[in-house]
Amino acid sequence: MPSLEIIRAVDELLDRNDRLPPAVSLPSDVAIRHAESISGFTIGDDYSYFVQRAGNTISLGRVLVDLAHERVGRRGSFVKVLQEARQAGVPEDWMPICSDNADYYCLLPDGTVELWSHDAMFEGKWASLAEWIMQDWIEN
Repeated sequence: MPSLEIIRAVDELLDRNDRLPPAVSLPSDVAIRHAESISGFTIGDDYSYFVQRAGNTISLGRVLVDLAHERVGRRGSFVKVLQEARQAGVPEDWMPICSDNADYYCLLPDGTVELWSHDAMFEGKWASLAEWIMQDWIEN
């Protein structure tokens, strides 16, 4: 069950942000389970709730990793972003949830979100996914 914090953050995001065209679909439970099976990550309730309701939102031109379409090679797909992140040096236990050029916002095993910057020019760490949504996607 998703936390009250993530429900509030997603509601706020949907009230304020732009959305991609309807052709960009939101991931189903099956797509999320598939992403888990190919990556080895456990996608928690908060992240599932977020991407299934607001996974097609845009913030500062950035889009979330696409869990709905898993064709290998598709730009923005979870598989492609995960491969690129690993090649760039993102730690194995960090799950990329958004890419911005060669930088990756990642969900860590402890539930925090951290920005991995390829050239260490940028940094950011948020205590939770909801905090990242509020501070980085809504307030920015």
